[in-house]
Amino acid sequence: MNKEIDRIIIDSRGTERKIQKTPTQLVREQFPPEKLIETPTGKHYVDWRRIVQLNIEATNLWKEHYPFVTEKDIKAEAEYPDKPQLYFFDADWHIGAIGFAGKKFIEDIDLLLTTPNCFMATFGDEVDVGLFGKLAHLQAIPRYSQIYAMKDLTRELSGQNPREKRIWQWICAGNHTMTLFEKSGLLYEGYFQEAEIPMFPGMGVVNLKVGEQEYKGAFAHRFHMGRSRLNLTLMAKRIMEFFAPDADFAVSAHYHNKAFEIFEKGQNERLAIATGSRRIDEVLFELSKGYGYPSEGGVCVLFYPDEKQMLPFARLRDGIKFLKAELKNRNK
Repeated sequence: MNKEIDRIIIDSRGTERKIQKTPTQLVREQFPPEKLIETPTGKHYVDWRRIVQLNIEATNLWKEHYPFVTEKDIKAEAEYPDKPQLYFFDADWHIGAIGFAGKKFIEDIDLLLTTPNCFMATFGDEVDVGLFGKLAHLQAIPRYSQIYAMKDLTRELSGQNPREKRIWQWICAGNHTMTLFEKSGLLYEGYFQEAEIPMFPGMGVVNLKVGEQEYKGAFAHRFHMGRSRLNLTLMAKRIMEFFAPDADFAVSAHYHNKAFEIFEKGQNERLAIATGSRRIDEVLFELSKGYGYPSEGGVCVLFYPDEKQMLPFARLRDGIKFLKAELKNRNK
């Protein structure tokens, strides 16, 4: 048969045909006899190197479509780049859930949209989704409506605003949407990708450039060490200790309690933050489980451009009031 390969023949209809190798012959040429393995369904040719190579190619394909980063340089387009910039760090909005404090949320967003040199980063669970069975009945609006609301908010904070600036500088995914991603492959945070907002997979590092200064920040929606109901900033400090020892500031979220602490480490000033939550208007289940009351979300930090200094505020309006005073004084 091998002698017949590539020979031209004419069939009974007068059609010329070229004798070609069968699929079995092609496989046998690719794999030597020692690669033949007996399986319950018959004999098959197996090459572990080929399998590993396919694994490598599949991983590379995944990375091409995987939208997350683990470290990113951030330099906001500020109205006054040589003056202090205020960053609002927030998390656990749970938009769409019963208890979402929408009135205060709108007030804070409007302040961000109209205040120069003011920006935002969030650290997970911005949308509730209600993926888990015990949370399904807590959805105030349908899940798909939650996503449409987030898409519109993302566009507004990405440039379609009175300042015409990208206000939302980066986001870190939380357990609600990431659990759905793990189980189904559906990425709810796709709206951030469309707006080209840097996305982090649950934790990461940023190099924040403000004027002449660079601040290194580390963060995690949930870090699996350092949880303390008494010392609320312990988790952020554990992030510094085990994940980013040279970080100037660290942010933790997930547990719906807010706190911040300035301390010194290695003769340098450090800042540890826990962000709180926006789901504070209904606390029946928190109290029934003994969790206590959640904290209103959001800590803002004033970063200085000419000296390494971080000044935190528990409320956005207080931080903006101080920022405006700084901008006014530096214009004299």
